[in-house]
Amino acid sequence: MVVIGAVHPRTRDVLLNRAMSRGSARHVALVSPAQDEGDAGARAILAAAELVGLLMPQLTHPGRG
Repeated sequence: MVVIGAVHPRTRDVLLNRAMSRGSARHVALVSPAQDEGDAGARAILAAAELVGLLMPQLTHPGRG
C-alpha cells in the first residue's frame, strides 16, 4: 500500500517512483493539493481516511467503492 501526499507534483513523482521501485503495490493513493487546497493538515486527514478505508473496509460508507 502506498499513500503519498505532496504539494509539489515533482516531489510527488519522486516519492511515487521511489516507492514503486521497491515493488508493486496493491493500492496506490495520491493526495493532491487540488483536493484540499494545499493545507498539510487536510492532506494528513485525507491520507488517514484512505488508510482507514483500506484497513477497516467495514467503516467505509456504503455508497463508496
